[in-house]
Order: sequence, then C-alpha cells, then structure tokens
Amino acid sequence: MSRSAIAKGFTLIELLVVMTLMVMLMTLLPPLFRPVMEHHSLYAESQRLVLLMRQARNEAMLTQQTQYVELNVTNQQIAHNNQRMQLAASTNLDAYVADRTNAKNQGSIVFYADGSSSGGQLVLTDKHYAYGIDVNWVTGQIQLSKQLPM
Repeated sequence: MSRSAIAKGFTLIELLVVMTLMVMLMTLLPPLFRPVMEHHSLYAESQRLVLLMRQARNEAMLTQQTQYVELNVTNQQIAHNNQRMQLAASTNLDAYVADRTNAKNQGSIVFYADGSSSGGQLVLTDKHYAYGIDVNWVTGQIQLSKQLPM
C-alpha cells in the first residue's frame, strides 16, 4: 500500500487535541452568556407582569367591575384576584402609582369597567437592564419599554 492510502484518517493524538479544545471551550463559554440569560429573565418577568395587568383590564371590561392589581414593593409581589406573582431576588421593583394604601411601600393600579385605569408606571431593574411598564390612565393601555439602567 502506498503512503497516501494509509494516511487518510485522523490520528489518535489529533482527535484528543480536538476533544480537549472542545471541552475547554464548553467550560469557558457559559459564564459569558450569564448577562444574556439575566436579561432574558428580566424581560420574561416584565412580560408576565404586563400580561397580568392586561388580564385585569380585560376582566374589568368584561365583568363591568373594578379590578385591582396590588403592588407590594417591599416583598416584590404583585397580586390580582387569586393570582400572585413573586419577582426574582435579583429584580428590583419601583412603582409610581396614584392609588396608594396607608402602607408606605404598597399601592395598586385600578382598572375600571370603561377600560380606563388609575394609571402608573412600574420599573423593573436588575444589575444591567431596566424595563418600564406604563399604564395610561385615560385609555388603560399597558406598554412595555426597555429603559436605561438606573
């Protein structure tokens, strides 16, 4: 057999070098994706909160009864009827609402039967990102927007 016919495959050393490089790459890459995953987590929480508020607005219009989305900034909880949403420990919630209770860090956004609301703004932040949720008091429309981190 000629030499060129024998040397058509990979040697064991070449395979070991490639596998070693792949293992090194797999161990070094995940920490680089952490900020991306944190961003996705904050965005998902923001979307869940928007969905909860839109559900409350729709219920107010369908049942013709006032609906409340209650906010507890201290405990990082949002509640509507029997649904509770607990924010992640890394997420910070700031609420600017018109309807405040006697407690310092509690309030609510009220949705009325005609589709309007008491209005307000919620800001969800983590170490790197921030999302704002604006509730229009005239139309009750809820909008999610990416903001500069604070």
